[in-house]
Amino acid sequence: MTTDRWGDILTRISANYPENLDDLLAPLDPRTAKPGDEIFPDNVGLLPFASEFKADDTVVIGVRICEPPANPAELAAQFASFALERDVEMVVLSYPDYSSLEQFGFRTERICGKSEAARRLCESQLASFWNMEVII
Repeated sequence: MTTDRWGDILTRISANYPENLDDLLAPLDPRTAKPGDEIFPDNVGLLPFASEFKADDTVVIGVRICEPPANPAELAAQFASFALERDVEMVVLSYPDYSSLEQFGFRTERICGKSEAARRLCESQLASFWNMEVII
């Protein structure tokens, strides 16, 4: 991500939060009566194409979010400032369905799986896909 992109994210951060339309419209949508299944590919061990997509000059930092932050605007400002200062790409690894950092333009990957082992495998697979140097 370029410094312009992180600068754009920093200028859009606001303490005002939009209403979640999914929650507002759920009573009117019959599809929300039954929750969907989490789908995680169990049999994927290696990414055969990963080396072709890896950019050696890009450093990717993973940020693990285990619960929605109390103040997402403040956290978004800290993450964007860190990424801008260190010239890194940040990917949010979100255990909850909605990390609340999506609204600010952060790249967010949801960690799914029915067991802790499956969630660890999912996180490991995403770390491999994004070539993450570190996950904090």
